[in-house]
Amino acid sequence: MESVLVLIAPGPDEPLDPGIVAAIADSLNQECARSGAGNDDGAEIGAARWLAPRVAAEIPFSAIAHPQALAAGTRVPGAAAFEIAALKDAGRRKRLLIADMDSTIVAGETLDELADFVGCKDQVAAITARAM
Repeated sequence: MESVLVLIAPGPDEPLDPGIVAAIADSLNQECARSGAGNDDGAEIGAARWLAPRVAAEIPFSAIAHPQALAAGTRVPGAAAFEIAALKDAGRRKRLLIADMDSTIVAGETLDELADFVGCKDQVAAITARAM
């Protein structure tokens, strides 16, 4: 398959329901038929794969334009609560993540914690507070 429709839950309080994943896969199949892209054209919809249970899943597909795949995903009632992205399957594995982790991925300010480790947390925390 050349592409995947990725579905991601917004957070732990709103898990990704397997029923919605199945409904989105059905909607993608319907979009395939509606667009005229049938198996003769190489269009295929693969089985949904869970990347993390109730957190993220992907549905492989081919021969459907990404905007059509996104439309199929968002057409399902309840799907709007989730992040949905249509991506090329090739090259998705990343080797490096660069992110502002403080208060985004980790709780707290990393620089303040490192400063505490070397004994100058108060000074660094003051600078952090002014920078915010």
